[in-house]
Amino acid sequence: AFKLLEEAVESLPSDPRVALLNGISRLNAPRACGGGPVKGEGELRRAIRLFANDRSVSPQPVWGLVAAHIWLGIALEQQGKTAEERAEFQRALAIVPGHRWVTGQLLPALDKPR
Repeated sequence: AFKLLEEAVESLPSDPRVALLNGISRLNAPRACGGGPVKGEGELRRAIRLFANDRSVSPQPVWGLVAAHIWLGIALEQQGKTAEERAEFQRALAIVPGHRWVTGQLLPALDKPR
């Protein structure tokens, strides 16, 4: 699967959605297979940088920025970077106020003992 993602990244190096999907995949893959939170974090940060220059308009894909902030927050959580995690969730809420996953699960989980 990573071979296909690498081909997509090579073909579309400035596409933030490709970077987002690669970041999510890297985050959720075992470290032994080239994944883990550090690998995911780097690619998710790259996706967010690429979204800054994204000018897609419908019918082209226009999704992804909120997801990039959420998944970056999850990658940060897995590394124990709670303050940075909270900041990413707040950035997601600035884009989509009241986002149900963020307000209903992710932020409340930050306030629970770990």
